[in-house]
Amino acid sequence: MDEPEEIDLDELELPLHIPRKNGPDCPFCGEPTLSVDGDFVCIDCNGTWYGPNIG
Repeated sequence: MDEPEEIDLDELELPLHIPRKNGPDCPFCGEPTLSVDGDFVCIDCNGTWYGPNIG
């Protein structure tokens, strides 16, 4: 029986996801906010580690 080919994780290409900055301006810094899980979030004020599992 043939063994399945082994996947080289170094050559795996993931799709590029560019977040849209289409939200209102942040009231604190004035930068556009990002849409994250249905809410607008300022990444500059909240840090770069904001996501659904982090809060």
